[in-house]
Amino acid sequence: MQGIKIDFNDKYNYSLTQLDTESLVMSQYWSLAPLKSQEVYFLQSVPDEVVSLPFVIEFTIGDSETIYRYIQK
Repeated sequence: MQGIKIDFNDKYNYSLTQLDTESLVMSQYWSLAPLKSQEVYFLQSVPDEVVSLPFVIEFTIGDSETIYRYIQK
């Protein structure tokens, strides 16, 4: 999997961008020092019509093959 994606109602797909809240850089690449924490937000502009639909966000961390999913029904 590459990048971060959001899928509304199994029909509308968008790619998300990460926002590093410390440097305010929007990028899919950033680093974090060991044993440190950092807030990261995922941003995407979507049409008003899809905002209330169920959605799934999928992403990976680093070179991991693990796919993380956030599901909102």
